Amino acid sequence: MNSAESNFSAWLRKADHDLLNIENNLAAKEIPWDTICFHAQQAVEMVLKAFLVHQGSDLSKTHDLAA
Repeated sequence: MNSAESNFSAWLRKADHDLLNIENNLAAKEIPWDTICFHAQQAVEMVLKAFLVHQGSDLSKTHDLAA
């Protein structure tokens, strides 16, 4: 498995973990909707990153909005 395939799989694995968090929280007696929404947003972000990596984009980790 090359680096791009490895990154693709890693991003999808992270999305799966967020979806698992959603499922677990939906089964709770008191549903934490803010947490569910957060993990839903994270899952979409991880799938988008997987798609971009699959398309050949080089994702750099940054929280710099100007970059």
